Amino acid sequence: MRAGMLAVAMLTAGLAPGALAQQTLDETRSPPQQRAAQQTQTPQTTIGAQMRSYAATLQVIEGQLRQAIQTAASSPAQQTQQGAVSQPQADLLQAIRSAWQGMQTVPPVLFNTDAYKQAERRMEKDVAEAQTTWETDRNQTVASADDAVKALEGLRQQVVQMASQPGAEAPARSIWTGGWGAR
Repeated sequence: MRAGMLAVAMLTAGLAPGALAQQTLDETRSPPQQRAAQQTQTPQTTIGAQMRSYAATLQVIEGQLRQAIQTAASSPAQQTQQGAVSQPQADLLQAIRSAWQGMQTVPPVLFNTDAYKQAERRMEKDVAEAQTTWETDRNQTVASADDAVKALEGLRQQVVQMASQPGAEAPARSIWTGGWGAR
């Protein structure tokens, strides 16, 4: 899954799949002075690039969750044993949890936005509902997962919109303030 998200992020950034490895190989072959010059000429990651990469990640997560919903919804509703649920239903719960965790890989610039906070609360509610209903009510679990997809989709659309705003191409700044005990 991480490899897929990395590939999507690389393609979003305009890199061919082997470009990063080739670039690293080329850098190790060049003289130290040339490597230092290349490093100083490399543009900083922009806020817009971080947002576009995060939007691409959200799109991958949406697709994975939609696939799990489709599989669970089309599987037989019967339980496999006394008290046990089908594998697609268990996979759906895991997919909802994974989607929530993936959403939380938010860039620092988006962490305190209303869009992220609202989506985070909605996902938290959907995960909680799915965890309480997955063994007893498949339809409610699927409904919770559907709502989670809508939350991800809404957040992704807002992130794409923010990435296209003026100022999004400014260099990203670190929020690091100097470590523990810094004043």
